[in-house]
Amino acid sequence: CRLAREVIKEVDWPCEVKTLFREKNLGCKIAMSLGVDWFFENVEEGIILEDDMLPNQSFFIFCEAMLEKYRNDKRILMISGYNHIDNVKTTEASYYFSKYCHIWGWATWKRSWDQYDVSISDYPELKKKGFLNDIIKDKVVRKCWLDEFDVVYNNGKDVWDSQVIYMQFKHRQLCMGHLEPNNPTS
Repeated sequence: CRLAREVIKEVDWPCEVKTLFREKNLGCKIAMSLGVDWFFENVEEGIILEDDMLPNQSFFIFCEAMLEKYRNDKRILMISGYNHIDNVKTTEASYYFSKYCHIWGWATWKRSWDQYDVSISDYPELKKKGFLNDIIKDKVVRKCWLDEFDVVYNNGKDVWDSQVIYMQFKHRQLCMGHLEPNNPTS
């Protein structure tokens, strides 16, 4: 923990550094969700870096440009530096939109995070209404997501990211992925 906290000593550019250090391990679900809550109590938009990735410079440039470009477009939930389609570029565009969010190095706005509910409290009601039926046409894939949300809702999994995907489906928003020849995050 001490070594992880010392990473802030490596910040060598002019900025204000704020920290949130916990005295005990809260688990992934609570620590991450409360950490991002805290982050957006201090800023209106920003970049969240996972602990197991190393971004390259293009990631920050991409996020900065897209945060500005889509700042007021509520159809966009988040911006991801991770390209889950194995860098297969099928378009001249530098990014794509997806109904699946990717959290390995991402950026978003407070307006998006304000929709987050770590307990996905309205899930049973939305499940009864078939909220995924027109979002995910493949019955097997849809069942996989419903099974995941069942486990999360019943507090059977120490995760925070499935709730982000739930939020994206619920609000019918999009994730933006970066189509860079070399993934900006690894």
